[in-house]
Amino acid sequence: MDKIGFNASVESLLSEFETKCDFGDKCPDNAGDETRISPDTAINLYRIIQESLSNVVQHSNSKTAFVSMRAEGSDLVIEVMDEGCGLLVNEPSGKLNFGILGMRERANMIGGHFEIISSPEKGPS
Repeated sequence: MDKIGFNASVESLLSEFETKCDFGDKCPDNAGDETRISPDTAINLYRIIQESLSNVVQHSNSKTAFVSMRAEGSDLVIEVMDEGCGLLVNEPSGKLNFGILGMRERANMIGGHFEIISSPEKGPS
């Protein structure tokens, strides 16, 4: 990531996952100025996207995912969506996937917000 930057690293990650999942949207150019993102924030965001995509491939039963990044004021909003089977987001914490807990922790460490919106049997959005 140090050599090619955050946006290019995310594009490369999406290319790796394309063999397993078809992407409807590949990080539009309106993701904002990546020079405003600290190296710590960049690696945490990258790992959150990576884990999200792994979850889509391993658990959603969806062959399609949508990934978008956009600047909203001083915030960077990243969305990973699929059309899969959904999950129960109100499960007791002992039943949550460690990957989800890790993504939430990473978001908190960088002052971000992590949210899952899901309808079991209808898929997350």
